[in-house]
Amino acid sequence: MKNIFKKITRFRFSEAYTPWLILAACILAYGLMIPWIGFYWDDLPFTWIYHTFGSAGLAKYFATKRPALGQIYQITMPIIGTTPWKWQVFGLFWRWISAVTLWAFLRSVWPNKRFLAICTAFLFAVYPGFDQTYIPIAFSHYFLTESLFFLSLWLTVLATRLYLKKGRDPRFFIFLGLSLILSVINLITTEYFFLLELVRPFFIWVVLSQQPDHSHAFKRIIRFEIPYLFIFLCVCIWRLFFFEYQTYNYSPVLWESFKSDPPNTVITLFKTVIHDIWLVSAQAWAKAFRIPNVVDLGRNNWLRYWLIVIGSFLLYLFFFYKSNEKNTPDVPIENSNRDHSALQAMGIGLFAIFIAGWPYWGTDLPIALGFPNSRFTLSFMPGVSLFIAGMINLWHRYPIKIILTSLLIAFGIGLQFQISLDYRVDWNNHKRMIWQMTWRIPALTQHTAILGNYEPPMHYSDNSLSAELNSIYAPENNKSDEMSYMYYFPELREKTYLANFEPNRPITHDYLVATFHGNTSQVVAVYFHPRFCFRVLDADLDPINPLLPEDVRKAASLSSTNWIETLPENQSAHPDQSVYGQEPDRGNWCYAFERADLAHQEGNYTQAAEIIRSAIDSDVSPRTPSEWLMPIEVFAQTGDWQRASDLTNRALVPTYEEQPSLLPVICRLWQRIDQNTEASEEKTQTIDRIKKETGCQFESFVPK
Repeated sequence: MKNIFKKITRFRFSEAYTPWLILAACILAYGLMIPWIGFYWDDLPFTWIYHTFGSAGLAKYFATKRPALGQIYQITMPIIGTTPWKWQVFGLFWRWISAVTLWAFLRSVWPNKRFLAICTAFLFAVYPGFDQTYIPIAFSHYFLTESLFFLSLWLTVLATRLYLKKGRDPRFFIFLGLSLILSVINLITTEYFFLLELVRPFFIWVVLSQQPDHSHAFKRIIRFEIPYLFIFLCVCIWRLFFFEYQTYNYSPVLWESFKSDPPNTVITLFKTVIHDIWLVSAQAWAKAFRIPNVVDLGRNNWLRYWLIVIGSFLLYLFFFYKSNEKNTPDVPIENSNRDHSALQAMGIGLFAIFIAGWPYWGTDLPIALGFPNSRFTLSFMPGVSLFIAGMINLWHRYPIKIILTSLLIAFGIGLQFQISLDYRVDWNNHKRMIWQMTWRIPALTQHTAILGNYEPPMHYSDNSLSAELNSIYAPENNKSDEMSYMYYFPELREKTYLANFEPNRPITHDYLVATFHGNTSQVVAVYFHPRFCFRVLDADLDPINPLLPEDVRKAASLSSTNWIETLPENQSAHPDQSVYGQEPDRGNWCYAFERADLAHQEGNYTQAAEIIRSAIDSDVSPRTPSEWLMPIEVFAQTGDWQRASDLTNRALVPTYEEQPSLLPVICRLWQRIDQNTEASEEKTQTIDRIKKETGCQFESFVPK
């Protein structure tokens, strides 16, 4: 036992452990849920475009956005394919590599300040303001680009140090050339890190200031910076004057506003800049320390959260405590003598934060800490991490520094774990919706638009779901200019593509790689909530259904099942199981509901009644009154008036206390049943009883 204690006492972490401890943080933060999460947001368009149009499609899609980034996608997509877990691993890998390259770069800037570099890298790896690492196809490429940018800075520092040595080292030109090439790649690939190029001279200044004689430091900075500045200006000229799509998606709103009202523009801009800097720094990290509620998270996940947080804290506290600078057991990572490195880091970090925001402030894009605009925090991550690490390094006492850093790392990991749970829930709900949709809609007529909500729309857009629709219902459609289907969120598209829900209005939607041509009179309106079943809306009933969102009710008035085609099961649309997993168990209410509703659409009321009856006898039933509407009509159509009456009573019972009554819809449904069923004494008695019990007012139908 004493020998074990002695070994632990004498043990020290060498610097070689640092990348692996960063990897451990990334795995704890982003890797634990990989088997249970999938594709989100822009992942879906990218996979559909590549599968349908190949590399040429990717090039066309990125031509108006980021053409150089499109070239990278043409390399990665064929290698990794369309399997979610592979992309999740790929995303985690580049999140790790970006943190490691940042650490290596800062280690070269301040070679005697290991803790400053390590602290910055860890804070960068688990930065809580960015919550979209789990959208891997979209964002792994940004971390790849950022890694190349950090590598470029690192090579610049190495080249600078070689230049300062007496005699010319041939490696100087190699490092300088590579750093210039990587700088170009960063500048032409994406706008996220474009302006961060301007921090390079400050790091050169730090290196030069460490020399005994730095009287000519300014001249040397200019000399080193000239090739980078030349490249930066060339790319700026290309973007402003030659790249015709620079303002295709986002226009320079700030400049237009300044020309029309300079004083108010300046005041508003000043407030926005201060607000956003505070948001991406203090508020982002404060978010990590919001303790989750056991009720919201669930007992098991709440326990896992605390196990991860406490375990991470102890792990990294032990790591920092057992690290050393010179492989001596009694020397910590750095001595406590105060110097200017912390202030330098804070100053450069603050400058990096300031310049990072101009692409968003100039185009009036709001920065947020939630999806989807949390993606803009990518630009601020290096500056925020360096600034906070500099603040921590102001402390004289080493124990305080490592405790603070370990707490930040632990709670940053804990927050990312919570976020991964949200993505897992979202993916499960999404898979459920897709499977239920294909049960209910075996095939769709070409040029049909789906109008529907996505509740809650956490990590998807209707743009995402449009790609998915085409992937499922038109997998072989590889025409270069034609898109078969579109999915629209009514609340977002009411005043644009949906023409305020006016019928018979043409729809033309440019999806960059293809164009959708449709009509507002050729739509299918749907509704999905994770607690309920996917439902094709009824144009007669659902416009007055109080259980639906207002915009969905408006969309329902355009809906028609004429565009839903019935095919044998072996010819029907099926989700790709390599993406969506195995088909859910069919022994549930939603499968019965979807198949019965399809039979109801075809007028096969007997089959629909058998399916519903079998499901009810199996003790499964709806969780929302709206799902009783179709069964009521089915049983009435088959002459089972008693069961139709019983289900009517169940439909009028709210599932929660403040739920609106379904009575207006019930009245309209029974009016339709009266009009569309044959006369009989039992029918008359049932309808009279329904009228009496519910207060429904409509004239009984009398056949001519």
